[in-house]
Amino acid sequence: MASNFEEAIRRGDEALRTRPRAESAVFDPETRRVIVELNNGATLIFPISLVKGLDSASDAELSEIRILGPGWAIVWPALDVDLSLTALTAGSCSPAAEMGRSGGSVRSELKARTSRENGRKGGRPKKAASR
Repeated sequence: MASNFEEAIRRGDEALRTRPRAESAVFDPETRRVIVELNNGATLIFPISLVKGLDSASDAELSEIRILGPGWAIVWPALDVDLSLTALTAGSCSPAAEMGRSGGSVRSELKARTSRENGRKGGRPKKAASR
């Protein structure tokens, strides 16, 4: 059985191989947007107006964008603003994030029936153990 340390190392290595990470990040003063190139070939582009702490910053301050660590976050040290790639890819800096927060609150007859059936069987089915 692996120690907690060994397991943490394994999970970290897996994250480095599979999770998207920032390779570059620039502020475009003409469009007032941030452009983040990811290691998987995707590009994230968002207007600074969606991020608290950036909307009133100068172009010079916004141009001082940095990538943190292996690319898990982008930061503006002078503005004390940090954005994780997880938050960016989930859309947490946009109003659309409010829609995602409702999660499973959608109600339908199918969902209610499935929930009742699972309840009779002892609850939600267990996830298959990964090996």
